[in-house]
Amino acid sequence: MNGNYVILDPSFLTALYRLKSQIVCFPTTPPTTTASNQPMRLRPIVSYSAVHVRARYRPQWRLHRPLMTLAIETSCDDTSVAVLEKNDTNGETAAHLHFHKKVTSNNAEFKGVHPLVSLLSHQESLANLVSEAMRHLPPKTNSAEDAQLEDGPDAVDITQKRLPDFVSVTRGPGMRANLFTGLDTAKGLAAAWQVGTRPVVTLSTHC
Repeated sequence: MNGNYVILDPSFLTALYRLKSQIVCFPTTPPTTTASNQPMRLRPIVSYSAVHVRARYRPQWRLHRPLMTLAIETSCDDTSVAVLEKNDTNGETAAHLHFHKKVTSNNAEFKGVHPLVSLLSHQESLANLVSEAMRHLPPKTNSAEDAQLEDGPDAVDITQKRLPDFVSVTRGPGMRANLFTGLDTAKGLAAAWQVGTRPVVTLSTHC
């Protein structure tokens, strides 16, 4: 069973068609009038129109397209942003990292991670990292003019860039306020770009 389809071998249908003429059904209550004591022969209840026959082997062609995400991580003391793209070429999957940068809060004074210091670092660094990541989004066309815009110091023209297919963000476990900083930023970007969000478990991002 695959979704709404049943994968059947054509030889099975042939055997089923031959078998239907040999099925004998005895009624639980005898009919009121009968010509003989011969058992009643009934047609099997088989709806061939309800059976969707699909080839035993699925077609080898599949629709492959690049899949790109902007990822945000703010679960603890690291503020991290990355732009990652997946490509399928000749049946092989490869990942291309367009951008990755992180800022770690300075907790040396407390000899450990201080929640408020880490939260302040997220609030100060996340917007700048996202802005820098947007500069490294691949352009819609590979022209020399787009390359100059990407390397220029001015604000990036997002209309000339390929937007991510979705925004990834850590959802926990982690510090509550720190997580909300990343989640709120990811939701805002997703709403502005009209794409979806993908929550990721923090343990997966650190593996």
